[in-house]
Amino acid sequence: MKTRAAVAAALLLLWALGLWWHEQRTEPRTAHWPPRSFAVFYGQWTHAQIEKAHGYDLIISNGGASGDGLPRATVARLQDGADGRPGTQDDALVFGYLSLGEDEDPHRGPGAPPGLYLDREKLQPEKGEDGLPATVPGSDGIPDRNGAWGSYFVQPDHPAWMRKTLARATRLRDLGVDGFFLDTLDAVGGSRADLAPAMFTLMEMLRREFPDKQLVANRGLDLARSDRARFLRCCAAVLLESWATDWDWALNQGVVSPWLQDNLKTERELLEGVPRLYLNYIDPDQKDRGALLARARDTHPVSWSHPFLDRMPSELPISRAAAPAPWFRELARAEDGQLAVTLDDDECEINALGGDGEWHVLQSLGRRGKSCWPVGEASRVRIRRCRTDGSTSEWSETSIAPRDSFTTSWSTLGLDHEVRCSWTGSEQAVLWTGPGPTRLAPQGSPGASPLRVTGLVPGQLVWVALAPAAGGAPGFARAVRAADTQPPAAPPSARWEWHGRRLLATWEASPGDKPTSYRLYIFPRGQPRTLPFDAITDTHWEGSIPPGDYQVEVTAVDSGNHESEACPAEFEGP
Repeated sequence: MKTRAAVAAALLLLWALGLWWHEQRTEPRTAHWPPRSFAVFYGQWTHAQIEKAHGYDLIISNGGASGDGLPRATVARLQDGADGRPGTQDDALVFGYLSLGEDEDPHRGPGAPPGLYLDREKLQPEKGEDGLPATVPGSDGIPDRNGAWGSYFVQPDHPAWMRKTLARATRLRDLGVDGFFLDTLDAVGGSRADLAPAMFTLMEMLRREFPDKQLVANRGLDLARSDRARFLRCCAAVLLESWATDWDWALNQGVVSPWLQDNLKTERELLEGVPRLYLNYIDPDQKDRGALLARARDTHPVSWSHPFLDRMPSELPISRAAAPAPWFRELARAEDGQLAVTLDDDECEINALGGDGEWHVLQSLGRRGKSCWPVGEASRVRIRRCRTDGSTSEWSETSIAPRDSFTTSWSTLGLDHEVRCSWTGSEQAVLWTGPGPTRLAPQGSPGASPLRVTGLVPGQLVWVALAPAAGGAPGFARAVRAADTQPPAAPPSARWEWHGRRLLATWEASPGDKPTSYRLYIFPRGQPRTLPFDAITDTHWEGSIPPGDYQVEVTAVDSGNHESEACPAEFEGP
């Protein structure tokens, strides 16, 4: 009995010594700054994900509003690297996520501090053709929402928001992070450009309260334009998201950023000498990844990921080796005015110089044999061999006689069973459509705006281009999907009642299989709606609400953010 007690005491002592050593260790970490490599990960940390993170100098993690997704032990394990020991060459820095311009976990229901959320857009009674709410400038008492992510725009220097941000940053500091990743800085800009001084006040508060923590800005270029010196006093580095490549949701893959040239110009003007991190989006298995990798060959460090950031970035080493130059076996105009190119190589990128003076990517991975593209206005064509590791040849370039093409600015909109092409003015055009950019054919007679591709099913991808009605070749093709724009049916009925100071709301499920969640609105009777309780997958909700005379409504929401009409809840009780 005494022996077992002694063993237990010894084990307890060893355990206590281990805890003491973990808390008291003073070995300096040797993580590099600026980082030579980095990873952005917003998913759930598992042993496998932690192992994948080793080898990066900087890991940016989003532990959620509560920080529960980034435990202290995980932070330490990431910082210590693969060998699990601080002070060695594989140490890393861990930065925690902070949203400064938008609240992704807002105050729900009644009682939000006045002025905390912006109200600069007025919801229209009718919805747009895409089935989503339409807005116009103005105030309607309803906070402005970022429809893409479901967060709400804030007044950055509002006392309640500054307290909330400080509390989140303090929680991250207590978890042991080395710095903060400042997201949603682009909420300042455009119609919200006047918020720049307020955002600087918030950033300077973080700089002042946490002088030993580095701050990395996610873009925030409008802030930098408004006061570059003040911006750089706050931020030790800038992360440039979607810089060389962007994610095309219609194609479901990475594409060359349509703003690449503007991005490069902005970088030269604003960020010369500033440590920069490049976050680009790509599908590692897409066949033209080499052409995308080549776009970022000279930018370091660079990370490649999916836009949801719920998986560790792909390790796509970029080669600097030169590939042999290709040549045009044949380049000519087809009878219909399209550009015909015959290749002898399967790994070629082909660009055409458009009437706008910009080089447009026709295809990032060539095919042996003849391909046609609707680029009537193109006056020059260039080609380079591009391997999947990002190695390329020099460009081979040649001229070609341009053809008349439809040059009026036009746009596309995916609707339930069709795609609509629209432009301003009375000019007529011919619609070309097909399942791919090299498989287009004219459809129907010339017509005025809008022209439509009909007979599609929601989600179907189609390529479209326009040609002048008087004759000529179509211009550059675009990919667009038909979309489900119809909202789900509203819940048939809803009820609410008091249980002491707690309010219980229940409702019937919406008919059909379309809704994915419900939104519950609780607001003072006769007042505008407050923020909803989002993404309720059950048909009931219970929570504490200040006493008052309330109106309760429930809506159904599908995966495309289409919201049903509201079902008013009947009050039950004395």
